[in-house]
Amino acid sequence: MGANCRLASGMRISSPENLTLGDGVIIQGGTLIHCEGGVTIGSHAVISYECAIWTDNHRYLDGAKLPFDETSLGEAVTVGECVWMGFRSMIVPGVTIGEGAVVAMGAVVASDVPPLAVVAGCPARVVKMRDPAHYYRLKADGAFFQV
Repeated sequence: MGANCRLASGMRISSPENLTLGDGVIIQGGTLIHCEGGVTIGSHAVISYECAIWTDNHRYLDGAKLPFDETSLGEAVTVGECVWMGFRSMIVPGVTIGEGAVVAMGAVVASDVPPLAVVAGCPARVVKMRDPAHYYRLKADGAFFQV
């Protein structure tokens, strides 16, 4: 865990040994981070209330039992620096969210998100892009949100 992280009470982390946090990460209450497949969260990312990050799935297509078997199929999730995940957003296994991206409230991210993209919906889709000049100027100035 990096320096100056803020982890709210009421959040849950499974397999915390598979979680890496950069500096200044903020994770709000009610969030569930299921780290079996590995999770990396970049510096100054903000994860809002009741979000979910999931990193593994059951084998159901060719498993030995129905509806699925005991096999755990892990896929790492990476959340870039200065990402903002809105209220009740969800990230599925194997996704990378690029630096500076914004995930709208309630969005379900099922594929990679480009840097500086704003995504919304189920499944999440790019709805706009952040201004790179403005973003990188604020980052260079160290103008990061703090609780």
